[in-house]
Amino acid sequence: MQASIQANYGKWLFGALLGGMLSTMTIGFLKARRDGVEQGKYVAESEEARRLSDTRHAELKVLRELPIPVGAESGWVSNFDDRQLSSRFGMGWKLFTDEGFGGRSSASVTAVAGGAGGSAGAMRILGRVEDNRGPRFAGASFDPGGPVNLSRFGTIELRVRGTPGRHLLMLFTASTGPAGVKSMFELPEQGTGQWTQVSVELADLGVEALGLVSVFVGADEVGAFELFVDDVRFR
Repeated sequence: MQASIQANYGKWLFGALLGGMLSTMTIGFLKARRDGVEQGKYVAESEEARRLSDTRHAELKVLRELPIPVGAESGWVSNFDDRQLSSRFGMGWKLFTDEGFGGRSSASVTAVAGGAGGSAGAMRILGRVEDNRGPRFAGASFDPGGPVNLSRFGTIELRVRGTPGRHLLMLFTASTGPAGVKSMFELPEQGTGQWTQVSVELADLGVEALGLVSVFVGADEVGAFELFVDDVRFR
């Protein structure tokens, strides 16, 4: 009886050990396969990232070799003295809201008489920002005519008056993509008649005006607003 028990126990022990070895081997195999897949995925992602980086560097090199656009040599964009939404270069100014992102914000953009320092004209943005789960904004966008090389300039300036509070200036370039970079500026509580000089160093935003695609001026805080914009330029 004891011999039979020992034999059965021996068989059980051998089976348990064999099963454990097989389980260990299976786990090891699956882990190695997983690690191999993950390593292969990592290598593929790394190669894709390098490819995209090389492509981006090549694109930026091409943009850097582009001449500055005709009309942009002085850095001036618009002073609106012709009472048009025109610009010294590019396609001028137009309405831009969050409608394309599922939003309900609205605005109107017009050129009006009476600019900063008694000049002839300014751009007026009258709008209302509505709450939205996605991006929310309303204002005016300057189109420079495609990605352009303004890398010689390090600052963007404009003069603004209007609804007191925080308002939005954004730049979109080849390096920022559609996310852009934003800078908030504050208009004082003294009233809507006082012009405020806004000057933003592009380096502070971590960007340069290489491959400039768009400049946006407006608001992203919920509520009604009115802005008058004048003397937009790069320096």
